[in-house]
Amino acid sequence: MNIYVPSYYPAFSCIADKCRHSCCIGWEIDVDAPTLEKYRRVPGSFGTRLAESIADTDDGAHFILDAKGRCPFLDQSGLCVIIRTLGKEALCDICSDHPRYRNYFSDRVELGLGLCCEAAAELILFQEEKPEFIRLSGDAPEKPDVAEQQVFCLRELLLDMAFDRGFSVQERLERIEARCGICLPEKTADEWRNVYETLEILHDDWRKLLQNIGEAKPDIYTPRLFAYFLCRHLPGGLSDGRYQARIAFALHAAIFISTLTKATPLPDAARAYSEEIEYSDENLEALLSLLEKEG
Repeated sequence: MNIYVPSYYPAFSCIADKCRHSCCIGWEIDVDAPTLEKYRRVPGSFGTRLAESIADTDDGAHFILDAKGRCPFLDQSGLCVIIRTLGKEALCDICSDHPRYRNYFSDRVELGLGLCCEAAAELILFQEEKPEFIRLSGDAPEKPDVAEQQVFCLRELLLDMAFDRGFSVQERLERIEARCGICLPEKTADEWRNVYETLEILHDDWRKLLQNIGEAKPDIYTPRLFAYFLCRHLPGGLSDGRYQARIAFALHAAIFISTLTKATPLPDAARAYSEEIEYSDENLEALLSLLEKEG
C-alpha cells in the first residue's frame, strides 16, 4: 500500500516539553492489545508501575489519569517516562501516532497531521503555497476507481481556487461556493455562538473562547485552513456521499476560526477548534447536518 503525505509533513516533529497543550493531559489514552502484552513483560519496578497505571476493562485498556487529567507517565517537566525508560518503540499506538490521521483509498493511504496539535497547527498555517501530496513510501501500481479519481480531481480544483492569488481571499471563497453550489448560512456572531454552545464542549477554555467571538475576517490564513479541512474531510464523501456538506464544512471552519482570534492567537484558535470539533464525532456530525440543511 502506497502512503502519501502533504508536502509539509516531513517537517513535523513533536515539541515535547515545549508544548503548551500536551496531548498527554485531558485525553483518555488507550493502550492497544499488542503494547499491553509488551508492557506486561517489562520486569522489575517499572513493570509494576506500568501494571498499576493501566486499567484493563471490557472496553479495552487505558492509562489511569491523575486528578488533573495527566498521564501517569508524563513527568513534571513535560516529558514521557516511558520513552526515557524503554525508548520510543515502547509507546502504545495512539501515542506514537498522534496527531496523525489517515484517509484510506483502494490502493493508497493519505497520512496527515491533525490541527489539534499546536506544532502541527503552526506548520499548517505557515504554508504559503498549495499543499501537494507526495509519496512517503510504497511503490505499488495504483488504479483508483472512478469515484476516487473524481475526489482527487475535485480536491485539486478546489485547492487551485483557494490559492489563486489572482483573486482576493473573499473572492476565492465565493468562487468555491459558487462552483460547488454551496450557500453558507448567514448568521451573526451571536447566532454562531449559540450554535456552538449547543454542541458538546470538552474543555472550559473553549467555552471562554466562544464568549469572546468576533466577526468573521477571512485573511491569508483562511485558504490554508480550508486546504487542511478539505484534505482531511473530503475523502469521507466516498463513504457517505456528502461532498457538498464536507466542502461547506471546510469553508465554514476556515472562516469561523477567524472569529475566535479576538481573545487568542490564530494558531491557538485553530488548535482549539480542531480539538473540540474534529475529535468529537457528534460535534462534527451536527455541523455537517446543519450545513447540509441550510446550505
